[in-house]
Amino acid sequence: MLPLRPTTCLLTLLVATALASCGAGDTTRTTGPARFGAGGERILTHDVRIERVAGAWSMGDGTHSQSELHVGAGDARDGVVLTLAGHAPLRVREVSAAGPVDVRGGGALVHAREGGRAYWTTGEHQGFEEWLELEEGRAHADRAVALWEVDGHALREVPERGGVHVLEDDRPIAYVSAPHAYTLDGREVASRVGVEDGRLALYVDADGAAVLADPLWVATGSLNVARGAPALAVVAGGALIVGGRDASTQLASAERYDELTEAWALVAPMSERRHAHSATRLASGRILVAGGVNDVLLASAEIFDPATNTWAAAVSSDDQHLAGEEQ
Repeated sequence: MLPLRPTTCLLTLLVATALASCGAGDTTRTTGPARFGAGGERILTHDVRIERVAGAWSMGDGTHSQSELHVGAGDARDGVVLTLAGHAPLRVREVSAAGPVDVRGGGALVHAREGGRAYWTTGEHQGFEEWLELEEGRAHADRAVALWEVDGHALREVPERGGVHVLEDDRPIAYVSAPHAYTLDGREVASRVGVEDGRLALYVDADGAAVLADPLWVATGSLNVARGAPALAVVAGGALIVGGRDASTQLASAERYDELTEAWALVAPMSERRHAHSATRLASGRILVAGGVNDVLLASAEIFDPATNTWAAAVSSDDQHLAGEEQ
């Protein structure tokens, strides 16, 4: 057999290195949260400000409420401290947590837990999510797959929504739910949060499949966006607040209040920013938003459909107007 020339050896080494790198990349994607699709990708790419000070990690949810999460870097069993929209801090301990806490993907704090891993990150609009990566054989509808202790606070189920209120002096200060759970094939399965022996309990109806679920912690009562001169209308089961202005500009965002959870959630935004406008509930249950100001007086109008979370253009006003002002 002829000896390999130096150039041949170099080429062989480069090819082997490239193949090994590809294999490593594939392995990473098939063993981490990315294997669950959109939810996992969000954990890895979510842009969150995480700081380490005096041996502890901290992150903020990026809203005007200045909600914060703090967790020691040493042992996840010590729990996390959540400060939601100015309420008193909540110390939360996941019963199955273990090991040190570290940063993953720049957007999550990760630690080991029995049967998988946990990834704390900020919610899509407010609050904090603890994505749980659960191994096959654990997620069944009739048994809790995770439990949390909340020091010094009573809990009350909201069965109509599949979530739980955290109480202070019998008043809800936080709402915990599990809005999403995904299997490896991208299928979304039912999940809920309840109370079991005085502890928060997560249930996921995945028939034992490996799953990624996201318990979400949000403050009750507080808007997601600070706004002045918005418009408010009653919708089924709550209210809708739309538009307004912050310290620098008009707003297009809208939020819906759920009278059962006592929490606000962002919904689809209007197509046009406006404040000092009107919002009227129509006989169909849809909401008509008209007029207002966006640097200039507006004649445009939009209709929000709560059932589909969509906006559509309406016939414009004959005259530009401010809400409640005769022309």
